[in-house]
Amino acid sequence: LASGEDGNLVMSPHSISTALAMTYAGAANNTATQIADVFHFGQSPAMLHASLNALDLALASRADGGTSETIPFRLRTANSIWGQDGFEVLDPFLDTLAVNYGAGMHVLDFEGDTEGSRQTINGWVEDQTNDKIKELLPQGVIQPSTKLVLTNAIYFSAAWQEPFKASNAQDRPFQVAGAPVQVSTLYQTADMNYGEGTGWKAVEIPYDGGDLSMTVVVPDDLTTFEQQLTGA
Repeated sequence: LASGEDGNLVMSPHSISTALAMTYAGAANNTATQIADVFHFGQSPAMLHASLNALDLALASRADGGTSETIPFRLRTANSIWGQDGFEVLDPFLDTLAVNYGAGMHVLDFEGDTEGSRQTINGWVEDQTNDKIKELLPQGVIQPSTKLVLTNAIYFSAAWQEPFKASNAQDRPFQVAGAPVQVSTLYQTADMNYGEGTGWKAVEIPYDGGDLSMTVVVPDDLTTFEQQLTGA
């Protein structure tokens, strides 16, 4: 969403980098150069793919520290390739994706069964995300001329390291378009990493196991904060 637009946005930078790295594995010449420049792929292709593979394994290992039996720790990424039946895909590309991204090739008939192919891919994504993402590919995205589709799905679910108690919920104002509305809000007092700067406050809320956390940033003015936000 552009600044000032209504609505919510959930984005996974890891998924975007992974999907384009998979694309990069099959690109050459100017296309490969442009992808590498935009995503700052400074490593050799072999090292890049191996690094992303190691990152996925490291993320998956975070589940080892989870102890909650109520909400099991789940963090997984899933990649897949969907190709037109009869369309030739070179073995080195398939090998790179299989070894480094766990992505297998699924054969579909985009030309003869465009809608069925779309539904098959969406069904796979729905399964991989515990039914959270049901329509990754809207109607019209898949065409009879489509030859290859790369998909990436990421799913995360975990308990808080310090669970919120429902009995402590309080009515608090929640900002929406127009005037704030009162909603029942989870509440607790606990020791957490906290920081603030000019125009913003932030808190880090750890998840079960202590290896991952949610960082919540509350700006005094969202537009001003977005304009001043940098990687540093």
